[in-house]
Amino acid sequence: MLAAKSTPCTIRRLLTPRRFTKNRKEAPCLGADQRPGRKRKFPFAWAAWGVLLLGLSTPLNARAPTTAFPVPSIDAGLGPCSVDYTITNQNFQPLYDAQISVHFKYGTWGLKRMDLQVGTDSAGRARVQGLPLKVRHPPLVFIITYRNASEDWFWTGLVCNSQVQLALNVG
Repeated sequence: MLAAKSTPCTIRRLLTPRRFTKNRKEAPCLGADQRPGRKRKFPFAWAAWGVLLLGLSTPLNARAPTTAFPVPSIDAGLGPCSVDYTITNQNFQPLYDAQISVHFKYGTWGLKRMDLQVGTDSAGRARVQGLPLKVRHPPLVFIITYRNASEDWFWTGLVCNSQVQLALNVG
């Protein structure tokens, strides 16, 4: 049992295994501030190093990542083909919320019918995907409308993944 008046040095001597103190001359028990060869360091040294390393690891011109908004798309679910649209006006400025619609028949004897409609984003982009590889009654007619202007575009299905740029006469 420990003595009634125990100091940190006596506790350290009692808890240190004998094999570490056998051949070593024991140093006098001094406080942490009074040990020879030990100087008092700046108390916030580790914090200063941490701030320095954090500052160096971050680039100076770091910006918040911009999130690219997905292109509005609609999926017919009938095949691997798609058509990407870019709709502009006659001055080649993108049109927001131009409606692209298509009506087609599929299935046995064309008994199933589907109407699809999608609007463009602020960059004038839209995608119609999942179109069949082989069109039963070609061509598919895509109707593009913006306010009072409309235009028809015919897709024969010969080019599976098409990119279309249309300029509408908006007056």
